[in-house]
Parts: sequence; structure tokens; C-alpha cells
Amino acid sequence: MKNLNVLSSFLCGTVVGTTVSAVLRVLFAPDKGSNTRIAIPDRIKESRKETKEDSPEIISK
Repeated sequence: MKNLNVLSSFLCGTVVGTTVSAVLRVLFAPDKGSNTRIAIPDRIKESRKETKEDSPEIISK
């Protein structure tokens, strides 16, 4: 049960951190809006991939 709480906390933190990061990147983006809109889905996919890769390690602890 404790591992489930740790996992849910980790995933919640990851989602919140990713969301805050995406918003801040859009607000302070040094690039044109059209280029930023193209980059956002790529970064979301990258974050999801990293989360999937790290999740088994967290669950096993």
C-alpha cells in the first residue's frame, strides 16, 4: 500500500511539473509561436517516454 502512495505521489508530481514547465516555456519562449506550437507535442511525447521508463524503477522500490 505504501508503494502505491509513493507511485501516485511521483506521478502526480511529474504531471504537475510537466504542466508548469510547459506553461512557463510558452510564456517565456525565445522562439516564434508557430515554432513553439510545433515543439510542444514533441516535448510532451518525450516526457511521457521518460516517465514510462522511470516508472518500473519507482515501483520496484
